[in-house]
Amino acid sequence: MRPGRKPESASTPSQDSERVSEETGGPPKSSNLGGLRQMGDLLSMGWNLALSIGVGLTLGVILDRWLDTRPWGILIFLLLGVAAGFVSLFRTAIRLGGKDDRADSTTNSNSGGDDG
Repeated sequence: MRPGRKPESASTPSQDSERVSEETGGPPKSSNLGGLRQMGDLLSMGWNLALSIGVGLTLGVILDRWLDTRPWGILIFLLLGVAAGFVSLFRTAIRLGGKDDRADSTTNSNSGGDDG
């Protein structure tokens, strides 16, 4: 064997874990990606809400200092930030709910139960 070359029978750790999970009857580890993606979406919902409120508050403070209109800029832009945050929150929740509904409908349609 030449130096710097792997033997042909050597496999990567990901291939080993998939082979072991297939041998034990479990799903391969790549099937966890859907759950991680959903958890990422859920975490981003909170961050989007907080950042929207923070950006609205910051813009309100800056405009109040520049235009000397205290407290109207803060109030208006804080409310706009809250509204934008909740719109983003609801859109993400509806999108994630739609994914769950599609997964449920495919499981129900594949169950083979006829009503008639």
